[in-house]
Amino acid sequence: MEISRVYSFILINELLDLDKELISIYPGFVLRKASKDHIGLIKRSIRYLSSGFDHNPFENNTALSKGRYSYEKLKPSSFRYSIIEFNGFLTPPGFIEALILSNLRLNCLATFFNIFDTDDPEDEGTLGFQHYESRGFNLLIDTYQNLSSKITAKYLRKPPKQHEIKDFQGVYESLKNLQGKAEFNVIIKSAEDFVKIKDISVDSPFRTLSYISILELLLTVAPKNSNDTSITKQLSKKIKFLATNYIKDLDFTEYFLGPDTNTIETIMKKLYEYRSDIAHGNFPDFNKDLKIISDNLENVLPFLDFLVRKLIRFGIFYPSILIGLKEI
Repeated sequence: MEISRVYSFILINELLDLDKELISIYPGFVLRKASKDHIGLIKRSIRYLSSGFDHNPFENNTALSKGRYSYEKLKPSSFRYSIIEFNGFLTPPGFIEALILSNLRLNCLATFFNIFDTDDPEDEGTLGFQHYESRGFNLLIDTYQNLSSKITAKYLRKPPKQHEIKDFQGVYESLKNLQGKAEFNVIIKSAEDFVKIKDISVDSPFRTLSYISILELLLTVAPKNSNDTSITKQLSKKIKFLATNYIKDLDFTEYFLGPDTNTIETIMKKLYEYRSDIAHGNFPDFNKDLKIISDNLENVLPFLDFLVRKLIRFGIFYPSILIGLKEI
């Protein structure tokens, strides 16, 4: 038996409506529907995708009728596992981050390295592998929970468009240009931390804490004494500055309903107070000080994801401006 090809692939944690398309998203990287052999390897390696995981969203349709959900098992040829194939043994630095931060918005569940095809006629199509690294069980569970609350047909994503692929390529190239430059390490780390947040369940308060930690990393410096500007004020003023001068679509009003007197500074102050309660194990005062948070609690994570994504992308494309603002 001889090995005819060695490659790697990334398992995408999204439901993409792919058929037989081979979509090049970057030279040497192809987005495609997983083959039968890929799926076999995935399910042998990630046990919770096999029999122990009821209503696997990659293999079932979810339907809603008279207030009850039902699940229809798809034929194997219709399973919705999607992968990105690439040559090489390691995922290039910045690639996973660019998939998530770009307009492709592709979350990754696992990466399988060193897959080999054989040219043995009796063993045609067999895949082997050396190892895989998981991107987190919570990521899959959150996807499953989302599917359970929506009809699958409305949740399926269409294949990426060219402008989304072009945006990904721009984010990836810009991230590559920042690699190895110590002055921009905080931007690289913020992108890496953003990926890791996806491993934290949306039901955990520590997800909120993690988003705000990235904001602190990008925009603040430690106060040297009691007379220095506090972290809260730094965040509020610097985010307002960016919203006024650079990121014009940084609109919080879609997420936080309330009086016209609310400003981005007010929202950030309340979010940081909420963050401090989480960090110190306190009970948030939702009836008084944090009422604006409690009235819009379901929008806190979507807003923070939106805000942090915007700021990281700004840092990737305009690193010198962001670092200069951080140091003020």
